[in-house]
Amino acid sequence: MPQQEDWIAIKGYLDQAASPLEFESPITEDGWIVSRHRHDTFLARVEAFQQTSERKNIHLNDHDLTLACAMIAFGPEHDGLPPDAVWEHIGLLARDHLLPDAPAHFLMDLVLAYGCGWPDGSRHISDFWTGQWSQAVFNISSMVARSISKTIDRLKQMLGSKNKLADIDKTEIYLLAQGIGLEIIRNQSKRGQYRLISWQPTTCALWHFLADAVAGCGHEMQAGQEPTTDRSRKLQGGAFATSLLYPQLHELTELIVGSVEFKICHECHGDVIHQAVTTGKRPTLTGLTSLYQNNHCPSSQDHREDCKKTYYTRRKNWILIPYEHGGTYEIRQRWACPQCGNLFTYTKFRAEIEELQQNIKRIRKDKDFKRWVQQLQEQYLPDDPFWKAFNDKMRDRPAYVAQMEQELAELQRMQADVVCPLCGHAPPQRPTKIWVDCYPERTIIDRQEP
Repeated sequence: MPQQEDWIAIKGYLDQAASPLEFESPITEDGWIVSRHRHDTFLARVEAFQQTSERKNIHLNDHDLTLACAMIAFGPEHDGLPPDAVWEHIGLLARDHLLPDAPAHFLMDLVLAYGCGWPDGSRHISDFWTGQWSQAVFNISSMVARSISKTIDRLKQMLGSKNKLADIDKTEIYLLAQGIGLEIIRNQSKRGQYRLISWQPTTCALWHFLADAVAGCGHEMQAGQEPTTDRSRKLQGGAFATSLLYPQLHELTELIVGSVEFKICHECHGDVIHQAVTTGKRPTLTGLTSLYQNNHCPSSQDHREDCKKTYYTRRKNWILIPYEHGGTYEIRQRWACPQCGNLFTYTKFRAEIEELQQNIKRIRKDKDFKRWVQQLQEQYLPDDPFWKAFNDKMRDRPAYVAQMEQELAELQRMQADVVCPLCGHAPPQRPTKIWVDCYPERTIIDRQEP
């Protein structure tokens, strides 16, 4: 049997690979590790494997026995002991992809991945050693479910629970895990790095690879490094948008990753704002401490926003939920200064100007006017009150056109007066859309790191 420390590692591994819907410890009263689903046969099959090897004059070291335990735990229960061909193939993979003194959890990783079709993905799910092992597939889905559960808990901390995230229960998590797990195992992900055949044991642990596929975040864990808890992994918006879980949660909860408006305090970072205005280069947000989304600087409530002094900027890849779905964000339109990059309040002059220009074109020429009337007849019934007002305006078309041209000239003059309050530069032709935290009182303390 493997050494006690190896048994502890195997126990911990199988505990992590167990179903996330049941968290009780998968060990017997005598302390030996067993698979929860093979409680009565696991140890007997390991012992039988040892005896078979001894009859063949094959000496099994602790490394070999750990592989054997993993094969019996994850392999098909009713197809006898692992055949020599499978045993030799796994041994070769372990020698090629792992160090001779690799920890037990890395050996378990390799066997579990092998049981799901790794490294070539050519095998299919079956009840035989030569195919994909259904128990291994189940354990992969269970590990995915744990990562999904941790990710959703983190999202609730960031976004609050007064939204559809609160409706996702354990059953929904398990269904999500089944779909994402099979997508990984069958190598059907559109992103190649999230296919099981892309996993490299020398680069990271299997649980880390699966967690990256779920949340698209975290750091790489090198070979030989002990795995850490999912709770310590950061959730990063840009990476999360590429994950396999993001499109599923977007459909279920309306959660999105988008660009949001942030404010740079003019009292704390006046030098940064001055440099942006004078050089025309947008400030780098890294290292700035006085960034905020509500109406005052976090360093002091006396430092309140001032649209003529505060610098408004965008931050990409922000995880948010719109207000109508329980979040705090609403979409707003802003002018983006082409000189210093400052965002300032968008006016409706552009939309009104375009509408007046279009109407003048429709009315001025008879051909265009008749086509427009035909379009209106398809929209309004003959007895609709719209027609009375329309006919009154069109009774003297040249005079009405002259009136609209005067309104157009006035709006164009007003738009020419719209400039960036920081540098005085004229805005671009079209505004930009951005998400704004309009209800900061609903924002909880534990938010994303800016």
